[in-house]
Amino acid sequence: MATINDLKIYIETVYMSLGLKPPKKFKKPPIPKLPLNVERSYRKQLQQIVSVINKQIKDILLPSLPGLIASADLMKPRLDSYVDDLQGIMTTIGFNVAQQMPNLETLTRDVGMAASAFNYGQFQGMMKQVFGISPFASEPWLAQQLDAFSAANVQLIKSLPVQELQSVNQIVLSGIGSGRQYGDMAKDITKQFGVTERRANVIARDQVSKLNGQLTGLRQQSVGIEKYIWQTSEDERVRDSHEDQDGNTYSWNDPPSETGNPGNDFSCRCVAIPVIPEL
Repeated sequence: MATINDLKIYIETVYMSLGLKPPKKFKKPPIPKLPLNVERSYRKQLQQIVSVINKQIKDILLPSLPGLIASADLMKPRLDSYVDDLQGIMTTIGFNVAQQMPNLETLTRDVGMAASAFNYGQFQGMMKQVFGISPFASEPWLAQQLDAFSAANVQLIKSLPVQELQSVNQIVLSGIGSGRQYGDMAKDITKQFGVTERRANVIARDQVSKLNGQLTGLRQQSVGIEKYIWQTSEDERVRDSHEDQDGNTYSWNDPPSETGNPGNDFSCRCVAIPVIPEL
């Protein structure tokens, strides 16, 4: 990471090359924006995956449910025959969903790169507003950050069908075991669709915010900015623990223990306004 002295030398060199003197005072940095368009795009792609899962359950499991209930009738010779049948149905659904999945490595890599491009634009805009120049900085750490984001998100996406099918499987097993009717079980299964849809939304919001916060910290530190002012989104959704940090100054290397740096906590929508030291 660069030091503030590195930043001072760089700025002085650039201004001197232009035949200008560096300003004695710098402008106030703007409040960074969140990559909401990236989040929306990611959320839309995840919802498309969820719709594939839900459609398979609607098309394959729900029409088979009356037969599964009937196969559990006490007059049947094999009281547990529906268990094997249900397992076969779930295996088929899981296979079909896997076949219709997009390339998750490509999807998550594209999301990460889009978030990084947005963040870089915010960073360059801040530098331009404060110092009057937009420095070029080497980012050898960027590839590793994007690789980590992609790997983590591939696993999160893969968990969407796994968790939904496990929950639906349990609804059917418990329902048949307790003698519930088709309509009641079907309602619970469709309710589970909503749970998975909400979880997909949370993944998009949480993961994009985390990456944006991480990149903000790395980019600010890369030019010698070591501290920031915590800024909440200033709405009714702000948590008390985050509201307590609002307006406070922290070091990137010594964040609040309860929340971490902005963006690090679960679904955090707070941002870090850079503290510009005297040059």
